[in-house]
Amino acid sequence: MNVLLRNLCLGWVICFVSFPAYAFVVSTADQRVPLNVHLSYYEDATGTLTFDELTELHRQGQMKENAEGTLNFGFSDSVYWVRASFVFSDAIADVENWVVSLDYAPLEHIDFYIRTAEGVKHIKTGTSQPFSSRPLHYRNFAYPLKNIGNTEYEIWLKVASDSSIQIPLSLWPAQVYFEEETLSSYGWGIFCGILLALTLYNLFLYVSVKDPTYIFYVMYLVGLLGTVLFLNGLGFQLFWPGNESLNQHALLIFSVFAVFGALQFSRSFLGTRKLTPTFDKFIVGLTFISAAAVFIGVVFVDVSFPKMSGSIAALFSLVLIATGLKTLKRGSPTAPYFLIAWSFFLSGILIYLSSVFGMVPTNFFTESAMQFGSAAEVILLSLGLAQRIKVDRMLKYEALESKHQTILKWQQAEKRLLERASYDSLTSLPNSTSLYKRIEDLKTEPGGGVKSFGLVVIHFNRFHEINKTLGKSNADLLLIRASDRLAHEAGRVDHVLPVDRTDDYFHFLSVLDGVSFGVLVEMSSDTQAPNYVAEKLLSVMKKPIEHEGMFIDIDAIAGIALFPIHGQDLDALAQHATIALENSKKASQKITTYSPDQNYYSTRRLSLMGDLSKAIENDKLALFLQPQIDLSTSKVVGAEALIRWSHDVHGFVRPDEFIPLAEQSGLIRPLTAWVVEKVLQYDKKFQGLGHNIQLSVNISAKNIVEINFVKNTLDQLLEYGVAPERIVFEMTETTMMDNPDKALSVLNSLSALGIKLSIDDFGTGYSSLSYLNQLPVDELKIDRSFVSDMLQNPQNQKIVEMTVNLAHTLGLTVVAEGIEDQETMLQLQKLGCDVAQGYHIGRPMPEEAFLSWLEKESHSNIRSIARILNAD
Repeated sequence: MNVLLRNLCLGWVICFVSFPAYAFVVSTADQRVPLNVHLSYYEDATGTLTFDELTELHRQGQMKENAEGTLNFGFSDSVYWVRASFVFSDAIADVENWVVSLDYAPLEHIDFYIRTAEGVKHIKTGTSQPFSSRPLHYRNFAYPLKNIGNTEYEIWLKVASDSSIQIPLSLWPAQVYFEEETLSSYGWGIFCGILLALTLYNLFLYVSVKDPTYIFYVMYLVGLLGTVLFLNGLGFQLFWPGNESLNQHALLIFSVFAVFGALQFSRSFLGTRKLTPTFDKFIVGLTFISAAAVFIGVVFVDVSFPKMSGSIAALFSLVLIATGLKTLKRGSPTAPYFLIAWSFFLSGILIYLSSVFGMVPTNFFTESAMQFGSAAEVILLSLGLAQRIKVDRMLKYEALESKHQTILKWQQAEKRLLERASYDSLTSLPNSTSLYKRIEDLKTEPGGGVKSFGLVVIHFNRFHEINKTLGKSNADLLLIRASDRLAHEAGRVDHVLPVDRTDDYFHFLSVLDGVSFGVLVEMSSDTQAPNYVAEKLLSVMKKPIEHEGMFIDIDAIAGIALFPIHGQDLDALAQHATIALENSKKASQKITTYSPDQNYYSTRRLSLMGDLSKAIENDKLALFLQPQIDLSTSKVVGAEALIRWSHDVHGFVRPDEFIPLAEQSGLIRPLTAWVVEKVLQYDKKFQGLGHNIQLSVNISAKNIVEINFVKNTLDQLLEYGVAPERIVFEMTETTMMDNPDKALSVLNSLSALGIKLSIDDFGTGYSSLSYLNQLPVDELKIDRSFVSDMLQNPQNQKIVEMTVNLAHTLGLTVVAEGIEDQETMLQLQKLGCDVAQGYHIGRPMPEEAFLSWLEKESHSNIRSIARILNAD
């Protein structure tokens, strides 16, 4: 019985030994031979087994057979041993060169053993080894094999990796492998080339339009490109083959870079700051938390870079999908592109990760799902960016069209404003602005301009007597008739140059002020032409003008100034012609031509100019204050600061003499700075004494165009610690008309500081409702010429009433100056005027006198005014 059992066992051993040790026979030489279903494997949980020990385990039958497709162990800390064996049939003996390929580039450690009858050959490779250690320098792991006929080939792989462990093993005829690898490289090259082209294109867009959306998209594309290059092995092969340490970290670096770029791109592309501000903050916070987690995981904890990279990519893909959904609900036009694009990408990520974890079979589609998804995503996002450019262009076009329409409206308004600014409102004749422009045009005409011309100024002498006798309304009608006669005659006289042209009608006469008119006379052929023209114009005025049954004589005189000997511009010519007029009055002459010896102002002006500069520097000027009261409460609410100069030689110098001098000489800037500083000192002192009033300061057109006026004003306010709303800057309408655009800009800046703005002498300048509506003013100040005689002149009272109503409609405070009696003050209160100023309330006073009036003398005066106003 024992012998029988021994013989049976021996037979089984003989049968086993004689059974082929190899798994299959390779019989084709023109295509890839998959080895996946011929593999057996063993999991080495400790990673301590040697090759000889695994060989023994194989003999003992302890290895598992792979019955399906690609071996996929997912993310595992174990070491896996994989074995395959085969022989080549005699039919393909002439094909000597073969390649064993492991087509999964991220594997970290690979020990490749080839056992033949000649012995065992060991090759150590993987991403942890230098690229140069690979037998064949390809992106995946390829091992050359020689067909030497009738030889069993036993292949062993020892694989360990912190990435997912997949072992797609194939056997290739060398020529077929190289051809397939070349085609595959072309495909990957095209894919990476598309990403690179999109990167450069969006970088160009960023440089062109400076929109951060494009640079964020570039960051995402660079991160995506680097991630793809790592996963397919091309990065290690082509870009960093000598740096395996960089290759170890490449996946995490590029994936985090891609995630950061994608998040910032989505915020900018979808406008989350505006559409979903709360969710936008969540995205920013999540970005910083993830960055901190990556840093901690890399520096302090030994983590798997592929696991962390995949987790971050999956998490943020979900966040981006949520971002697209939220902005889609808020009506973002680019959200559909974004949402569909990231849905494709997320689908690719999930399919790829499912194959990595072994949840779905590993094949070409699952292995390339992320690439397919990213390609679709990139294309759709590029379309979205194109749509965004289209939308931006449309919005810009609409904005430009709106701006164009606005400019047209502004031009129309400006034209109307210029017309009002260039023509006298009473006579409809060109004013000094038109005359100034005409003189400048004459100087710059082709051919060097007019070489010589004269300015003849016709003045209606003693017209103020007619005004007082007939009243302003009648005097205005008389002035219109007189100017019409003068204008008609000027157009008929030889040598007179036209001032302006409107609707095919030439204007030859311009208004310099209320009763003074200017005519330009060409002198190239006749130097006596100005005198001839003056005689003609004065002769036509000798005939009385009929008005309501009366025949009224108008006494007219003429002053002449010549270009260029008496001045280069209208200011100089008009000044000298006016001096000639004064000499005509003194000499009882009708016509006088200016000569320098007539200018008795010149010496005085030069003296005052130098002395004014010293007076500013040495604090020799005085600042008076004239109180203002609220007509509804009878309380003192403000005071206007008025400058006074007592000269050591010339005595009291009127402000209307030295202030124009300061403007012409450039001293207006330090003069205004001196006034503002004094007012701030007064205000600080008044605050300390418990007086809560506003102080008003007059500013000039020269201040408006001063470069650092706003900054210097702010510096002074900060120095003295005065609240800006306690200060009022007063300026005339003509001040703002010198440079409307500049004035509007400066006034907006002053208003933004909190300084209150007031239009002084309202109604005497170039009043324009359209321009007034644009100014950031708080107050209108009605000129004294309308207030002082409003009870005697119903027309003036109507103007005052209309001004009050206009100001209140615009939300402005109304101040009336020039109140000389109780009746005028009561009538202003009835008309709804807010604040009153004038001699009836209080004269301009020095600081101490003003404080005394404010604290003592004013009590009885103010109580008296209050009783009058309340009684009424």
